[in-house]
Amino acid sequence: MHPTQEKIMTNKSKPSNLQRAIVTAVSGVTLILIVLIATLLGVDTPLEEDEPENPPVDDIPNVPVGELVSIPGGYDGGWFQVYFTDPIQDDNFQGAPIEAALVSVLDDATTRIDAALYELNSRPITDALIRAHQRGVQVRVVTDGEAGEESPDSTIADLDLADIPIVS
Repeated sequence: MHPTQEKIMTNKSKPSNLQRAIVTAVSGVTLILIVLIATLLGVDTPLEEDEPENPPVDDIPNVPVGELVSIPGGYDGGWFQVYFTDPIQDDNFQGAPIEAALVSVLDDATTRIDAALYELNSRPITDALIRAHQRGVQVRVVTDGEAGEESPDSTIADLDLADIPIVS
């Protein structure tokens, strides 16, 4: 083999500074694109402070694990309650167990109530939201514009009259 050909072959097998710079630049741009796409898609690595705190043992009611206690309209599982409704065709019906339970929770609120309601036509729940607002609880409501505000049975207007912020 001729010495010139040998030199050309040697130069081809070793990457030049320009080739190294291009590979580094492409790698860097690829990494930046991956990070941007992950950020835009909401991919996140969990941080230690993101882990939920276990509630203190004193805050958990004394119900054996896996045992459900019957309550009016549903079941109490200790840290949760499940309510069932019986569909009826009477628009004036009030007094369902879930309605009474919700009114009780609203009446016990001390700081803030954020309600997302498709529609609201329950007088007891409406009154409980107004009472909470009157005692200084921050009450905010998001509702459907058509079903929430324009329904003839809606009580959303009463919340508006009580100066409760409503977004639809």
